[in-house]
Amino acid sequence: MRTLSLSAAAVLLTLGSVLSAQVFTRNNLFFEPATIRYTSRGNVGKNSGELMQGFYSEYWRGIGDNGTTGKVAAFIARNFQDQNKKTQETFTWVIRKFDTTKTPKQPDMTTAGVIGKSGALKTPPSATTGLVSYRVTSALATPISIPVDKDFTVGVQIGKANWTADGLSCWIGANLGGGDDNRAASTALDMAWQYIITTAGNTLSHPSGKRIWRMGVQVKNDVLKVGNVFGGKNNYGSGGIFPDLAASPAQGLAFRVTAGNKVGEIALVMGSTKLLPVGAPLFPGTRLFLNLAGSFFFAPRIVIQGMAEFVAVPALPKTLKGVVYWQAALINTRTFKIAMTNATASSF
Repeated sequence: MRTLSLSAAAVLLTLGSVLSAQVFTRNNLFFEPATIRYTSRGNVGKNSGELMQGFYSEYWRGIGDNGTTGKVAAFIARNFQDQNKKTQETFTWVIRKFDTTKTPKQPDMTTAGVIGKSGALKTPPSATTGLVSYRVTSALATPISIPVDKDFTVGVQIGKANWTADGLSCWIGANLGGGDDNRAASTALDMAWQYIITTAGNTLSHPSGKRIWRMGVQVKNDVLKVGNVFGGKNNYGSGGIFPDLAASPAQGLAFRVTAGNKVGEIALVMGSTKLLPVGAPLFPGTRLFLNLAGSFFFAPRIVIQGMAEFVAVPALPKTLKGVVYWQAALINTRTFKIAMTNATASSF
């Protein structure tokens, strides 16, 4: 696999129908390491294929939940990179379910495995050569329904390319080149996938470095991420779900709630060792996924500039065991209406 260094130039690319910034501002869900060093096509290389980021139901529930199902309003990449901007690149977004009949489970690469997809999209034209990176937001005229309690992948289909001189790639966070962008535990689940299409046959596998692809979805409901803290930074890659308890100095645990249209509301992050079998309806359009028996709460925070972020645990004890599930409530102190974020988890 060949990885390349990042482009120094980043520009905003918005594709598809325009979304309302008032409603959807900052409600993006993707893995977000504090440090990014490489862009990659995995082992797809010069071939065509699909790069996929897995969202596993063991660690995510209620993404995009509207009280009935999950809804994806847009696809996002932070970032895609084109090695030669003069040559326009074509790409297509895809959401897939998992084939749970396989051990271990894996993305379902059949036509029946497609939950939803975009049309074929192109990078902008350019009269000059050179590499460029794009912050991509591909809005959907009709939101895609996704399961709130099942595994799925967010992926991008890319075409053949004269890699590494040209071609579309995705920024990653990975344990490669003598550095680890996620600082996750060695036992962390490998959640990234690649599908390589060749004349000799097609191959589904994990790319190297227990990476995360920096792509995901934009949703209308509020978003909760859990991160690990090291080097004075909150890191929202895979290390929040799989903190490294063996790290020295000890890692901390942080939370980020994004609620772009709810400035001034109260964000209350809750923890529990149990999930409800199905989400429990609260107010219309929102559900609780945590079993509150034996649950605990962190001090409430105020949403400022579309976000509430804080370090909950400065140093995690090395003796922690098990899984803790997290979900946040957004409380409007004027109307007393409560809305819930997605649920996520940390595995110790």
